[in-house]
Amino acid sequence: MRPHTLTALAVAMALPLTAPAQSLQLHVVSNPRPEFVSGGDVLLSVTPAQGVRLTLNGTDVTSAVRPDGFALVKNLNDGPNTIVATAGKTMSKLTVVNHPITGPVISGPPRASITSISPRILPRRQGAAAAPPWSSSRSPIRRTFPPTSR
Repeated sequence: MRPHTLTALAVAMALPLTAPAQSLQLHVVSNPRPEFVSGGDVLLSVTPAQGVRLTLNGTDVTSAVRPDGFALVKNLNDGPNTIVATAGKTMSKLTVVNHPITGPVISGPPRASITSISPRILPRRQGAAAAPPWSSSRSPIRRTFPPTSR
């Protein structure tokens, strides 16, 4: 036998006889990042869609999977939620972090109100010495400002 024939035979024997199994994939479609989901529901892409079992935090939500491969999963808890897709022996796991629809999603908890104390500015009388703004003879004006977002 020729050396090329032996090499081709060895390569052919090393290849698997069956086609590789298609991997199971879960992707969030309704938001570019799974940690920024809000409102209690998320639209997922499930590939492949046939024969897939989908669970949300251990509860079966397979009925949400449509034949075109999309699944609208509702009733997410606030905070992290685990979505698991299984098909046969393959499994795909995705963690989605749900935030309240009122926010905040990125900025964190709202800041407390800011109280500002400024001296009361009175018009100066003719011939009277002006008291400094920090003088205790003038009562301060208190202003409360709502929280600001940055």
